[in-house]
Amino acid sequence: MAQPLSWGPATFAHRFIVPWACGLLAAACVYTMALAPALSLPGSVNLAPLLRIIICLSSCALAWGAFSLAASLVSVEMDNHNLFVSNSRQQATIPLAAVTYVWEANWSPHHSVMIGFDRDTPFGRQVTFLPDMTDQWFPFAKHPVVEQLEGAVRIAHEAK
Repeated sequence: MAQPLSWGPATFAHRFIVPWACGLLAAACVYTMALAPALSLPGSVNLAPLLRIIICLSSCALAWGAFSLAASLVSVEMDNHNLFVSNSRQQATIPLAAVTYVWEANWSPHHSVMIGFDRDTPFGRQVTFLPDMTDQWFPFAKHPVVEQLEGAVRIAHEAK
């Protein structure tokens, strides 16, 4: 039986809510900082032009990053021999022996986990997922899901 490694509330939020919220924030910043002062519209902010440009570019970069992360997130389940990867439109079964690395971005607020493969998959040579945050997890320590996945990959490579 496959054990889910992801697709909890954090994945849902980062996939569907955060990108749109960041996009709306970027649109509001561009309107307030760039368009409103030039058109003398309400909501104008009287800041130096360079600072307005920096704020607009920063908010757009934030929105682009949120949409990029959302587009790359997948759901991952694992049994003793395979990973089951899905992006809600398609699913692939990938042997654990095909995993080349497991990397956790424990410096980022969402602690994304990347899994690399030695072959092409329908999702490319790398997938990204967000593990469920548990009370067993501490900042700057490996997430229990990452340790479990690394252990299963190590066993699969030894059995190869």
